[in-house]
Amino acid sequence: MTIDFTHAHSERAEQIVLGTVMLWPKTWSEAADVIRSPGMFYKRDHQIVAWAVMDRVAKGIDPSNEAITDFLMHVSFQDVIRVLKDHSLIIRAQDSLEYADTALMAIGGMNGCTDLCAVGSKPYMAQAAAAVANHYRQRMMMELLDEAAHSLSKANGRDFTNVIADTVINGSARIVGGVTKTASMGEALEEVVKRLRSGIAVFRSTWGVKSLDDAIQLRSGRFVILAAQPGGGKSSLALQAAMATWRAHGPHTAAICSLEMPSRELSTILAGAEIGVSRQDIENATVPIEKIQQMEDIAQHWRSHGAPSIKESDEKCSVNDFASWVRQLYIRSGGKLRLVVCDYLQILDATNPRHSSYDRICEVTRAVKRLANDLNICVLGLAQMNREGRKAGRDKTGMVTANPEPRMEDLAGSGTLEQDSDGIVFLWPRGSRGVGVEAVTAKIAKNRGGKSGTLVDLDFNKADGQRFTDGRSMGEMTGDLAVRTFKMNREVDPAEDVF
Repeated sequence: MTIDFTHAHSERAEQIVLGTVMLWPKTWSEAADVIRSPGMFYKRDHQIVAWAVMDRVAKGIDPSNEAITDFLMHVSFQDVIRVLKDHSLIIRAQDSLEYADTALMAIGGMNGCTDLCAVGSKPYMAQAAAAVANHYRQRMMMELLDEAAHSLSKANGRDFTNVIADTVINGSARIVGGVTKTASMGEALEEVVKRLRSGIAVFRSTWGVKSLDDAIQLRSGRFVILAAQPGGGKSSLALQAAMATWRAHGPHTAAICSLEMPSRELSTILAGAEIGVSRQDIENATVPIEKIQQMEDIAQHWRSHGAPSIKESDEKCSVNDFASWVRQLYIRSGGKLRLVVCDYLQILDATNPRHSSYDRICEVTRAVKRLANDLNICVLGLAQMNREGRKAGRDKTGMVTANPEPRMEDLAGSGTLEQDSDGIVFLWPRGSRGVGVEAVTAKIAKNRGGKSGTLVDLDFNKADGQRFTDGRSMGEMTGDLAVRTFKMNREVDPAEDVF
């Protein structure tokens, strides 16, 4: 079926953008932020001129009328069409000439460029560029939905329908979010320079614990793994990070995908941390009346201020289901989403149920890493540790410890957890500090772009809302454990054995 694009393009806006830049070459900077490809123009002739403009700019040449005219005069029309097709750009056939010796002849000769310059307008440059970009997204969305409708007419069963839905959701995220970009090294560095001149720091989510933020950052575009034994506090720390990010950066900036706990259980943990009530007190209904009122106030505040969204556990959740949900949230948040917690990675299913455990984990980690890069968000993935890691071991002094130092090989699943992640944090229980408080060491086993091997002392306050706080030095503990672990409150070389 042919799609009617009559109301999905503006010839006038395209003319203003191209005419303005050829009259005032420096104005291209106003359009370059939103127009990243010649294919964003609808008319073929405009695509050719836009390609010439971008080629001149990439080579450090001002795209003036004279420069564009001279360039197109010496370029074969067929070569230009071949380049556009190689870049998968849409070649429209409504233009007058389908064959010409040079690209300049194909657009109507020098008059073609002169006509564009005649409508150039500095004051309307930014507005026209935005219109070109918006119409392009409109056309892409129309084609995506048309293809989906065609596929749905042939769908046979729920599984096929889900695949089509995923395609639409992911395609919409790329179109609306503009997450598929191509840039030169120079352009990428210019973006960094522009950010530095503006004094804007790289967006970072937060753990909600300063010492941990100092050791490993939850930066956008990163895939970080948080691993611990069952009951080691990884869910509590991940939820704390989501809530801390929301408080620091505003509504709809964090989300939680829980494949183990329902939303009621999650809200219990989070509310307990807010008001300082243990999970057991909430479950046993032994919460004082004033605390219950506080919980009601918190619920209203969360609802009205865009607290982290929660995806509850389904019977089956594939990595594609997870990615589709995240992309939906990203679109609905207007690009504000910055931190997504997945609890936990090894439960996610592969797209092919026949995959082995190894292949399944490989697919999951690579898809999650790709998702973090595409949307420029941080994905904090929780992971279980192998049972072997719980076996008693001996340190170099020959003393036995029930909680040996966690290692990379203790991660349950494929080695791709280590390969595809940007950071790995192990929570290492060290003993009790008193009633309801456990000492935990966070071991930064991997930190791409930062220092690995850092050991961070934390306190896990189980009786006070399951919150993690900056810990006291291990030397403040009693017994032999304190003597043997005091030197761990420092940074060590990742290749050096701790003991």
